[in-house]
Amino acid sequence: MNDANDTDTVDIGRDQVAKILSVFKARKKKADEPEAQVQIEIGDNYVTVSDVSGIPGIDGESLVLPRLTSAENYPDIARLIARARSREPRPVSGIYVSAGYLADFRPAARVYGQPLFLESRASIDQLLVSCGESFLGLLPTVPVGKNASADLAAWSDGWDARLPHPSAEPRVDLATGTGVHT
Repeated sequence: MNDANDTDTVDIGRDQVAKILSVFKARKKKADEPEAQVQIEIGDNYVTVSDVSGIPGIDGESLVLPRLTSAENYPDIARLIARARSREPRPVSGIYVSAGYLADFRPAARVYGQPLFLESRASIDQLLVSCGESFLGLLPTVPVGKNASADLAAWSDGWDARLPHPSAEPRVDLATGTGVHT
């Protein structure tokens, strides 16, 4: 469980996350192994990530990365997430997101061993993404063009035309794997 008073924040870039995950690989925990833990030390111009649990292959080693200056390179992410969380949840029937941005959240699900939970909140153009109790993020939505509703309706009609009717007999007998003939 995280300490609510632990408020140290450091911005790290996408390339730095990839480097950390390549060095400190998430492994399935075996019954006889301790839980993998890293220690993060934040200096004025560096961030050091160190193994403190004896991860096989990197036992006790450290990775030192340059610290990015938040004011110059990133918005105040913690504030943006706090503002998003303060908004009322809003139901949506469909929303566009970038597959590339969505894929950026995959390492969190792998590392934390939890599914991603996406929420839409009132008056924001991002989805709030959480993964267990240790990860929060924002996923930008993709603006749609003027013809989006018409395109969606046409695509939906196309899918309906190509898919069997929901009440149709199965085309394959799941018990035997053979085709069903009438």
